[in-house]
Formats: sequence, C-alpha cells, structure tokens
Amino acid sequence: MYRGDFFMSAIIKNNNKQIIAVSIGVLISVVLTAALSCLFALIMNFLSAVPYGIIDYAVIAIEGSSVFLGAYIAAAITKSRGMITGLIISVVVLMITVAFAMGSGKADIGIITVIRAAALIVCGIGGGILGVNKKDRIRIH
Repeated sequence: MYRGDFFMSAIIKNNNKQIIAVSIGVLISVVLTAALSCLFALIMNFLSAVPYGIIDYAVIAIEGSSVFLGAYIAAAITKSRGMITGLIISVVVLMITVAFAMGSGKADIGIITVIRAAALIVCGIGGGILGVNKKDRIRIH
C-alpha cells in the first residue's frame, strides 16, 4: 500500500467519526431541547404567575444547556477539535430553531435572536472544550 493512501484513509476515517459525532451531538441537543421545553410548558401551565418576559430567556437557557451537553458528548467521542465541534453543533441547532420559527410564522429576527445565537455559540464551544478534556473517551464502533 502506498504511504499516501494510508494517510488519506486515516483522514477519511477521522472525518467520518467527526461527522457521526456531530450528528449525535445535534440529535441529543434537539431531543433534549424538545423534552425540556415540554417540561417547561407543563411547569408554566401549573404556575400561571410566571412573567411573560422570562419565557424567551428560559428557552435560551434550555437551548444553551442542550447544546452544551450535545457538544460535550460529541467532543468526548472524537477527543479532538472541541471548539469546532461545539461551534458546528450550535450553528446547526440555531438554524433548526430559526427554521421552525419561520415555519410557524413567528420568526422575529431581532435582539433576542442575536442573544440566542451568542448563547448557543458560547455554550457549544464550552461544551466542546470540556468534552475534549474529558478523561475517558466515549467509543463508537
């Protein structure tokens, strides 16, 4: 086998693992966001005295924690490129969120969207950095 072929196959294998890890991170983030949003809706249903202005920030906190966990797990799988992995996951989740908002007709691109984007990017990068520094690696065969 030619030496260059060996290195190319290693690069392709590593990129496939990166794609799988990012996909798992996005899936975890989306599912966790949906589950925590349903839980928040139930809490809001029973507590009618919650101020309306806090809802947007609670949703941002839910999305941020979900992206953090998804990026953490994805970076723990690959053990490399934590910042890039977290950034990709946060941007994909943000695009999914904005797409759903546009589809429902409630897309209001304003300051809250900028705050959401900044929070998701910070949480994604933070989760990616901490996931890379995790002592044990999560293995995918």
